[in-house]
Amino acid sequence: MKLLIVSGLSGAGKSIALQALEDLEYYCVDNLPLVLLPTFIQQMIGGAEHWAGHDIAVGI
Repeated sequence: MKLLIVSGLSGAGKSIALQALEDLEYYCVDNLPLVLLPTFIQQMIGGAEHWAGHDIAVGI
């Protein structure tokens, strides 16, 4: 499992980047509040068997 964090200012192309990553078969989450990022990562690590072989991208 790889975790890629996509960040940038409004209008910088985060959503376009996440769409391209989806085309590369990443599981993408857009507009995740920064305060939820640690919990999200813990959930991904806790379910590592389920996410094995899947790459994840998060837009913040």
